[in-house]
Amino acid sequence: MTTPTTSPASDIDRETGLVARVANELHLPLLGRGVVQSFHPTHLMLGSLAALVVFGGGWLLDRTWIGIFDTDESPFGVLGAFWPTGGPAMFESRVQAFTRSLESHEFGVALVLVLAMLIASLFLGAIARSAALDMCAKCRAGLFPSMRFAVRRVVALLGAVGIPLVAIGMALGLIKLFGLLLFSAGFTQPIGGVLFVVPLLIGLVVSIIAIAFALFHCMLAPATAIDEADAIDAIQRAAGYLLGRPIRFVLYVVLFVILLNYAYALVQTICRVAIGFADGALPDAGLEKTDAAFTRDAIGFWVQMLWLVFIGWVISFYGSASTVLYLIMREACDGQDVSVMVSNDTPSLG
Repeated sequence: MTTPTTSPASDIDRETGLVARVANELHLPLLGRGVVQSFHPTHLMLGSLAALVVFGGGWLLDRTWIGIFDTDESPFGVLGAFWPTGGPAMFESRVQAFTRSLESHEFGVALVLVLAMLIASLFLGAIARSAALDMCAKCRAGLFPSMRFAVRRVVALLGAVGIPLVAIGMALGLIKLFGLLLFSAGFTQPIGGVLFVVPLLIGLVVSIIAIAFALFHCMLAPATAIDEADAIDAIQRAAGYLLGRPIRFVLYVVLFVILLNYAYALVQTICRVAIGFADGALPDAGLEKTDAAFTRDAIGFWVQMLWLVFIGWVISFYGSASTVLYLIMREACDGQDVSVMVSNDTPSLG
């Protein structure tokens, strides 16, 4: 009698082992922890503070600008294009609003977006530090220790974002200068036409830098938070990991985008259902005319605060997922284990 070399049970075990190996190779458990980290109370508070500073400050400056210059719009109004209310139906109107702001205040809008990115980078550094301590050192870092670390490393966090943006701005300035020098007067325009290859080459370099920056931006704050890299070193690490393993990088980004899509829909649905339940407290006949405007404004304020927390969660997700992405890419390119990080203050945070 011949004994079979395998059995259905052993086949199942082998397939289960294969699934486990693939999951570990792709770091799927760590990716899942990145999503869970986005709901950490400290990260939610840090993200909400970032949203409050950027959007709340932008709204105040927008109202101030409109009042001072007696106009209908300001460059700070461009931040409203990123507000999440309205759902997909409002997407087209947001794009149109962004385009109008860009056409009316090109330099101002660019400056506002750069400032928003720099401010957010400080909070992203705090989120990345807290997430890294939790995942690598099994140590809980609270709100204030995380912010203290970000303030202590503020030069590196802002510089890592600011240096590429300054380089892009300077290059675009050179293109503008070329146009002013050679296309402002009729007799120099032929020379400008012959030498147009110069701004074309500068534009090519700028496009490469801008696209690369958009891709590796997510790893800048974690490089400082995890390895305490300075600004230049953080840029070199992030760019090196992107160029060293581009296919792996794209794969992980796609996985995180998929996870974000479902988590975003879930959290947004929870917010909308909560608003729907809260509306049950309002009288069916409507508000009384006395102080009705104030009441509506007060209700609207709290609803907007809820959406502010929702944006804070999005920032928290970006910071937490970026931390995981950096750890995985560092292991793939440098061979460092995902549990290794530079931490001189871990004992005081435990």
